Amino acid sequence: MTLAGQFAGVHNGALIVAGGSWFPVSKWAGGVKKWVADVFVLERPDAAWKRFALPRPLGYGGSASTSRGLLLLGGGDEKENVAACHWLRWDGRSLAVEPAAPLLLALANCGAAIIGERVYVGGGQQSPTATVAERVLLSLDAAQPGAVWKRESPLPGAGRILASITASGEHLYVAGGAELFAGAQGKAERRYLQDAWRFAPGSGWSALPDLPEPTCAAPAAFAGGALLVFGGSDGVLAPREAELADRHPGFSRGVKAYLPSMGQWRVSAQLPFSLVTTTATVWRDVLVVPGGEDRPAHRSAAVFGLPLRQVKV
Repeated sequence: MTLAGQFAGVHNGALIVAGGSWFPVSKWAGGVKKWVADVFVLERPDAAWKRFALPRPLGYGGSASTSRGLLLLGGGDEKENVAACHWLRWDGRSLAVEPAAPLLLALANCGAAIIGERVYVGGGQQSPTATVAERVLLSLDAAQPGAVWKRESPLPGAGRILASITASGEHLYVAGGAELFAGAQGKAERRYLQDAWRFAPGSGWSALPDLPEPTCAAPAAFAGGALLVFGGSDGVLAPREAELADRHPGFSRGVKAYLPSMGQWRVSAQLPFSLVTTTATVWRDVLVVPGGEDRPAHRSAAVFGLPLRQVKV
């Protein structure tokens, strides 16, 4: 299935892709976005995908791979965003879907990452029609059964949706995204962001140099000793989406790499894809980006992978 806004991660050696949305009929031909409850599990690169289901259609939340399972955080559908979280656990034959501790507020278009066994979720919006994005940062000790979410120091700068959020073994990174504000019709509009930040548990936030360009909805990972932001939308063509429709050229293909040892960004490579509103995850020592939006309102079923040993910045 062609998807964007899906959750993705790994448990017990299997790649898991869950929820998201698609257009059965092109938006530019009058089609309407549909959210899905499907969960797809891939045990090996040469295996066939197995199909399961979430309790309800859901997408655009955060996800984190932990030793206890893949944790799905918040998300929503066309009507509401939710605080509910879910564990997805793969036992080699079947998928268990179980409730997890709910977030302290409803969040969609947020991002998540894990340091050790502590999961962090940041940014997002409380409702589909919100005109203000959140600065919230929450954390959960995923190793402790019965643990609940707690508030951390909020994100500096503007509240944001669709930020690139990932972590190294020591730090959480937040880059770009979009600020929300009420437009002339009272509907949410976006201001694309270029700032970047690093969070150290116990110490708080510090500013990083700005991204080379505004970047929103880009998958990200920490690999090869660098923060890697894969493509993303700079917002330049956003006002012309309806005019361009299926002639839209797609999003950035540049890999923006921040090297902490050098304290600077550089564009280190060009991608074979331009996928946004998707998640990067590591599976079997391969950096995987499963599906996403390859141009506005158009989804991709392609799964791209890069062995970690080939990551060069």
